[in-house]
Amino acid sequence: MQTIRQMLCVFVGLILLGGCAGPVPEDIPEQPVLPAEIYAALETMKLIRAATVVHLDDTAWIIASLGPDHDPGETIRIEQSDVLDGQLDVRLHIDSSGNDSETATHWTVGSTDQSYDWATFTVEGEVYPQVITFEQPLSAPLAFGNRAVLFTAAQTNGLLEVTGIAQVYEATLSYLVEDADGNILREDFVNTASGGPDWGTFRIFEESLLETSLNLVLLEEDAADGGMRILLEHPVGQ
Repeated sequence: MQTIRQMLCVFVGLILLGGCAGPVPEDIPEQPVLPAEIYAALETMKLIRAATVVHLDDTAWIIASLGPDHDPGETIRIEQSDVLDGQLDVRLHIDSSGNDSETATHWTVGSTDQSYDWATFTVEGEVYPQVITFEQPLSAPLAFGNRAVLFTAAQTNGLLEVTGIAQVYEATLSYLVEDADGNILREDFVNTASGGPDWGTFRIFEESLLETSLNLVLLEEDAADGGMRILLEHPVGQ
């Protein structure tokens, strides 16, 4: 049994991300105790209520966040981590007794050098949502999104590349690529690494898109009636 090297970080300005698409602020606090790649992942994780593990060199960085919609006074910390039979078991503690202030820890970061095959997160025995296969470090925070999907998008020489995480029904994320007039140029779907309530990573690649102005529409199937509902629309272009 090993207690992780825990570093509780102070969240000074809680980022509130609205229901529509918009840029994520990049005012990352200067705290040299964490690598830049972990700060980038942390800025993304602040926007959702979930936990994850990001691998950098020989260290597994554990990040847990309450997200922007946490209850007043809620704080979170990593109690302990154990590796048993290849599973990293991370126990989180959420305290709702405090007052919401600049010193409230709305997210927390820890690390471990233990080897493992998969990870689980729990709060008082209940499973806490996590971002599946978020192991690769980010060079920058995911730039656009809402409370169901976060992503970055780039269009270069006719290639559209979208990378992100999504919390979608049955791990299926549908998408449309439209031109400036609303004509559908591409219509397809990708499977995310996991379905809700967990978040899963995804990648979209579309070639031969020479239009300079494109609109990306992300959708998921409604579990109630089987219809499609729009999660997000966002312009992309060269």
